[in-house]
Amino acid sequence: MADYVDLANRNLTNNFTGGKSMTNVISATADKFGMNIVNNGATPVNVAIIPGHYPIAAVLFNRVVFNSVYELRKDGIPVEFVAADGTTTSGEQSITCMPTRPEKTIAAFLNYIKTNPKGVAQISLRSPSGNVSVYQNTIQLQKTNPFNQPERIPISTDMFFSPMQYQDTRVDIDMLSAGLNLDDTLLMFITLPANATLGIDFVFTSQPFPYM
Repeated sequence: MADYVDLANRNLTNNFTGGKSMTNVISATADKFGMNIVNNGATPVNVAIIPGHYPIAAVLFNRVVFNSVYELRKDGIPVEFVAADGTTTSGEQSITCMPTRPEKTIAAFLNYIKTNPKGVAQISLRSPSGNVSVYQNTIQLQKTNPFNQPERIPISTDMFFSPMQYQDTRVDIDMLSAGLNLDDTLLMFITLPANATLGIDFVFTSQPFPYM
């Protein structure tokens, strides 16, 4: 995980400058998955985008749902929600999540990467309304296991946003040098401001990165 610290501080790059990077070339033909997350409440919430090894299935009103944060919170992970299809409510707070392709589901995507790791070439954050506050937060990364609590690595998203870029509805983070796989050992969560909508898109490499 020390490599992620170094990459967060030095290697990740914002592509707003417009040159055709290797990530741009990969993006044209690569597998992609995206979702939109809406915070319906008046307070910020932490949302687990990728829940690591933690089980998120639960039974609600005689049907199985995939939005339980019980195991994450039991292990000290400070999240109120996990990304799940539809609207999830907790007390007076709620979020609504939708895949960008309506024929797909977030549940199927999360289930797939448990046994089919996907190397991340790029992460894009979108604010459809141009609300730059969604970029003023931190993506938290942590490799999870049932034995201990590994180091949690913060990536400040505002370091990839520049007021000089041509539009403020999108930030692209080049992840090719990070060697990051989405799999059943990765926890990724982000803080979503009150009454805000965040889009997050993943562009994948053709093969997962080698495990060290």
